[in-house]
Amino acid sequence: MTLEHVVSRSRVILRKIVGTSRADREADLLDVLTRASSPKLLLLGDSLMEGSSAGISNPRVARGSYSGSRIADVLAVVSRVKGAHLWGKVAGAVVAIGINDAQTSEGDDLEFRRLYFRSALDALSRSLAGKPLVLLTITDIGSEGEWVSRYNRALIQMENEEIAAMTAANVFDAATLFRLSIERGGLAYDSAFRDGVHFSLEGYQHWNPLLEKAIDLASAGKLQPA
Repeated sequence: MTLEHVVSRSRVILRKIVGTSRADREADLLDVLTRASSPKLLLLGDSLMEGSSAGISNPRVARGSYSGSRIADVLAVVSRVKGAHLWGKVAGAVVAIGINDAQTSEGDDLEFRRLYFRSALDALSRSLAGKPLVLLTITDIGSEGEWVSRYNRALIQMENEEIAAMTAANVFDAATLFRLSIERGGLAYDSAFRDGVHFSLEGYQHWNPLLEKAIDLASAGKLQPA
């Protein structure tokens, strides 16, 4: 084993023990793209995507999702990839974002938030111009749980309206399909969450296949207008 492999393995072990920062994980993403022999499809989002097993074994995929991310953070990741001169290593993106932009701390001025979120979505689609972009709608939160009070349902609904209205992206209605999958499985909707917001094991069993379908949609290569 070479010194390089020893150092790399030691870093992996250390990160498992002490955790990783956003900067660490962004550095990992840039490293994956640097070493890639062919363009990768980016999976970008928050903790809901970060906790998913979808795409892990897919060699065409590079994961760049981080807990707490908002749409501005996704734009920042795209900017850093471009700044590292690695945009040629990107095949497109699947993006699941918005739940953290709907926190009650954002206030209840829906029109202001609508204008902000719409402009951020437009910026995201422009940043991916010429590459496939799949946007997932935001799954609704549960009716109860320790995290439920932190989020504004009206903001989630408004953001989903803006996502659905995007014409410069491929919109994948994960929210509707997730609820249907839960109902068809004979489960109560709340059982899909461990705290009202983050998915439980049962929730991921229904959400992971949807994310895989979104990955397939992006991999099909429908391009955004350049």
